[in-house]
Amino acid sequence: MLVCHIAGCDRVTGSKSGVPAADEAGCDRRCSDLVHKYIERVHSLVNEYSAAPGPAAVDELPAPTPAGEAGRGCTAADPTGGRCLTAATRHAYDEIARVFGPPGGNRAVRSADCWDAHAWNPTSDHPRGQACDFFPTDAGRFPQGQELQNGWRLANWLRTHAATLKVSYVIWQGRIWTPGTPDADGWGRPYTGGGVYDPNDATGGHHDHVHLSIAR
Repeated sequence: MLVCHIAGCDRVTGSKSGVPAADEAGCDRRCSDLVHKYIERVHSLVNEYSAAPGPAAVDELPAPTPAGEAGRGCTAADPTGGRCLTAATRHAYDEIARVFGPPGGNRAVRSADCWDAHAWNPTSDHPRGQACDFFPTDAGRFPQGQELQNGWRLANWLRTHAATLKVSYVIWQGRIWTPGTPDADGWGRPYTGGGVYDPNDATGGHHDHVHLSIAR
C-alpha cells in the first residue's frame, strides 16, 4: 500500500519484491530511492508512535549516588533560576542531569522548573525548594512516542532509586506514586489533582512533566 500511495500500484505488480529497485517496473534510480526512503520513514514513525505507554526499563541506566545528610533548609542554588532548593533536592536534580543529560533542546528532558511560589497551591513543595518538574515534551502538550518513553524512564528511575534520592512522591501521566504505597490499577495510583489541578489537563494531570518531590 505504501508503494501504491507514492509510486502507483503498477510499480508493485511490476517488481519482484513489491518494492521497485532501480530500472524496475518503470522506476529509475531517483524513483527507487524515493520509494525506499518513504517506506523507511513510515516504518520509523510507526515504531516511534506505537511505543508502549507504560513504565520503561531502566536497568541499563547508572544508579544515583546517595544524597547524604546535608542541612534541610532551602540553601542550595536552583539551577532552573528559582530562589533556592534544599540540598537533597539539588542533589536529585544533579543526578538526573548526570544520568539523563542536562535539560534542553531535544534531550530526554527538554526543560525543568524547580522553585516556584505556587501561590494557588499552599501545600506545594515547590516554594519549599523540595520539588522539581521535568518536561520530556513541550509544556501543555501530551507527549507521544519517544517523549512519552523518556518520561516513563525518568519516572521509573526515580521510583527504582527512591530511597537513595529521598523521594517523597512522583506524579506522572495522571498517576501518583509514593514509596511504601501499593500500586492500584497500574503504576502508582490515579492522581485526582487534589481539588487544585484538572487531572485531564496536560499540565494539571502531569502528563507533560514528571513531578518530583523530595522528603524533608
